[in-house]
Amino acid sequence: METKTIKKIYRKQYSPNLYIETSLQNEIDYLCNKCPNLEWSGVLFYNTSGNIETENLEIRCREMYLMDIGGAITTEFSITPEIISFMGKMGLMDCRMGLIH
Repeated sequence: METKTIKKIYRKQYSPNLYIETSLQNEIDYLCNKCPNLEWSGVLFYNTSGNIETENLEIRCREMYLMDIGGAITTEFSITPEIISFMGKMGLMDCRMGLIH
């Protein structure tokens, strides 16, 4: 019988620093309070600096664009050209895009 060596992978426990603009946090709080039993989703605009390898990663969440207020268990949306227009209007062209849900 052949013995296989299994490489143990060790990963340090590290959490990047996360910053959320006050106006964005207010919008998130509003949606959670207004729709406590509904799922909502949209596009999150954020910037990063540093990196995870040197353990100095910072994520700055700047803005969101609400795309859908769904039902009790689902939400969905498709990216549309209006997102680019919103980015230009709000000065977010240097941002990365993610999902907020």
